Amino acid sequence: MISLGLSVTAAIGRRRNELVALISQLYGDGQQGAMFIPQPTVLGQQVLFQDAAGTTPVTDAGQSVLLHVGSGPDALPASSVSDDQSYEIDGAVSYVDHRSGSLSVNLPDLGATATRVVISWRGAEYLEGQAISGETLLPQAEYELVIYRDSALSSAEKEAVEKLFNNAWLLSDSAWDDNGQWRDIAVWEDAA
Repeated sequence: MISLGLSVTAAIGRRRNELVALISQLYGDGQQGAMFIPQPTVLGQQVLFQDAAGTTPVTDAGQSVLLHVGSGPDALPASSVSDDQSYEIDGAVSYVDHRSGSLSVNLPDLGATATRVVISWRGAEYLEGQAISGETLLPQAEYELVIYRDSALSSAEKEAVEKLFNNAWLLSDSAWDDNGQWRDIAVWEDAA
């Protein structure tokens, strides 16, 4: 029992160190951008809140998310005027479920060669060569990670992102089909 506790503690410490290293790798040379990880706390900081003022923390699945503070270099806040998104957990994967609402963030001018990365149950999506600036909606997807950066990611950076955020999603009860329709099914999808 004690060794199991030490193994879990070691695994949590290792994941924390990997996340700190990833943030440093993505933004450590002065790159601008933001990173959104939908967990109540990231690196010991509360990042999900039930109110736009950031006074009521999200602590459990099913609670509304009106403020999501970024985990990147600038800790930019994404907020909403409606409570149509909630914090959810599917197995080991935390995500924000957007029923009809959206969270928006006021990004700095990232230029015309910016990149948006979304990790979701559909996998990794890299949109490179984008002009990203100002008020920007976070993707209305059940995202596990959203990254904005002022430049493209190298293959080593993409590998590091996908290694750290490679959870498998159990979609019990329903999922998107190939035609973009929500269907009642139960399948395993690999988000890596």
